[in-house]
Amino acid sequence: MTATPADVRVKTVARYTYHLFSSRTQDDLMIYLYDANSDVLGHVYFVADDQPLPAASETHGIVALYFPRSGFASVMDMLRNEGPIELRWAGPFDSCLSTAFETVGEGERSW
Repeated sequence: MTATPADVRVKTVARYTYHLFSSRTQDDLMIYLYDANSDVLGHVYFVADDQPLPAASETHGIVALYFPRSGFASVMDMLRNEGPIELRWAGPFDSCLSTAFETVGEGERSW
């Protein structure tokens, strides 16, 4: 069942950190998402490409999203090069990272 707009909670991601853990076989690559006050909004986990993805979850207001390991570069590209970024909680199967509305054809800024 797809969430309706009223069911979707949106938080703006202002900062992130990513972590490579040396002695883990699971959850060894994670991204933490923060708001402008450096409060944790969510965790992004990367699962081996040959493993099923867990459903997104939310505990005490912190969202956990799961992507295949091969999606790491795409998530990092979004965090580094797009903005504003939103963390959308819409239940276990409709939650995501997304851009806010962007103007069509705006292109990248050249300095």
